[in-house]
Amino acid sequence: MEKKALRMLSTFTQEQVISDRLRLMALIFDCQVSDVEQYVNELEEDIDFQTHLAHKRDALAERGFKGSADNSDCTTIYVLIRLLKPKIVVETGVQFGASSAHILKAMSHNGWGNLYSIDLPRPDADAFGTPLGLGCLVPEHLRNNWQIQWADSKKALPSLLVNLTEIDLFLHDSVHTYDFMFWEYETAWPYIRQGGWLGSHDIWRHQAFTDFCKKYERELGKFITIYNIGMVKKYFQPDH
Repeated sequence: MEKKALRMLSTFTQEQVISDRLRLMALIFDCQVSDVEQYVNELEEDIDFQTHLAHKRDALAERGFKGSADNSDCTTIYVLIRLLKPKIVVETGVQFGASSAHILKAMSHNGWGNLYSIDLPRPDADAFGTPLGLGCLVPEHLRNNWQIQWADSKKALPSLLVNLTEIDLFLHDSVHTYDFMFWEYETAWPYIRQGGWLGSHDIWRHQAFTDFCKKYERELGKFITIYNIGMVKKYFQPDH
């Protein structure tokens, strides 16, 4: 299934992919494509932000570092934050901060929001706070509303969620094995508020996201995939 989907995706032009993403995001959030497009344009026209990202990405590539979320997925995440306007977001998986940068940039335009990130740092990367270190794609002026724990999600995520008590959005982008992804979904789900969202990157790798949605079907509202990003809305909060 994954290989077939990837082959199909590779036949699309960039314009077709962008158009399809706009349509899907408008569909899931009951808005016009033009509403989505204005946020895409807003991001693309932010020259300072785009220049910062390009310079950092080029410098990281020269050192042999790859694996950050690509521009299309980052744009999708940016638009999702602009549309949802969440106050509390928890994400797993940071590395150099591509997704984090776009979440925080969108929050800055929204006028509110706090991002809580968890990641187990890769041993070959420079330390956080250094020019090409962990999280370096996030501009300094966007870091005030960002709290990071450089730790194993298995250890840090449960306690973080207990401390926060309730969140608006959870985004998975850490270890992409079936068991780990399913564990993160189930761990975060009880803390997502009614009407909140769970999202996941790299859902094409296996059936973890689909199986999770089947298991919790009774509690789900909308469920949609935007290429390799899955989003599901929590319809109601069951009694515990």
